[in-house]
Amino acid sequence: MLSDYTVKIIGKEDVLPIRRLVLRNGQPFPPCVFPGDELATSFHLGGFQSGRLICIGSFFQRSNEKLRGLRQYQLRGMATLKEFQGNRAGSILIREAERIIKERGADLWWCNARVSAAGYYEKLGLEALDEVFMIEGVGPHKVMYREL
Repeated sequence: MLSDYTVKIIGKEDVLPIRRLVLRNGQPFPPCVFPGDELATSFHLGGFQSGRLICIGSFFQRSNEKLRGLRQYQLRGMATLKEFQGNRAGSILIREAERIIKERGADLWWCNARVSAAGYYEKLGLEALDEVFMIEGVGPHKVMYREL
């Protein structure tokens, strides 16, 4: 279990090392930079265990036409360092993101979840669209969402 764990807004450059390590198997930084990282409507959260960044998530004001929310945010690049997975670091980060998303007037958030992580997102209260699709170089995904 985590102790001395805090979540706060971080800079776009702060998410890159964990994105690279956890989500892109050590690929160079350019594939780890996402369109929209720099937008004022986007925000990046970091979860810190005793001052060490262990968990990240990036949130973009972006709509998915298959979903009904009037103002939507997309989660991209959710990742927790392997040695801290299973300790609620990501869940706590997501709850803080939901607070910020609501504060910004959104009524829904969604993500393209790896099929292997769908159970995790279901535990957080997300629902899945049935369609599975491939993201080249990453694998099978499905759209998951949560109304706020």
